[in-house]
Amino acid sequence: MRTQRHILIVEDDDPIRALFGDLVSALGHRADLARHGAEALEMFDPDLHDVVITDLMMPGMTGLEVIQEIRRRRPDTEIIVISGSDLDLVHRAEMLRAVRLQKPVDIEHFYAALNAALSRSSASRGTRA
Repeated sequence: MRTQRHILIVEDDDPIRALFGDLVSALGHRADLARHGAEALEMFDPDLHDVVITDLMMPGMTGLEVIQEIRRRRPDTEIIVISGSDLDLVHRAEMLRAVRLQKPVDIEHFYAALNAALSRSSASRGTRA
């Protein structure tokens, strides 16, 4: 049996956030859902969350600010950034070692990026039982 992993999803669009949560759950993992950056940072547990998936453009705190704070708390956190625009922010996110998925997100690309991030997380932290 596979070990359940914890993924934090940060997305201000309710239907997209729910979809990403459903996709993560379909793989047998736990999805913690945050509506915005501040809520995500309240929820983020460096000892629990294996991967963070964040939108880049959100009201209030941007995804870039979320990434920077998560990197400060646990530098080896695997991060996937979802973006449809603002190439400057995308480039800055990539400089912070975030993997980028383009909106609209293809489900197969989503699963491939998530599985790769989970593999890297296992390699860097060891798989939790």
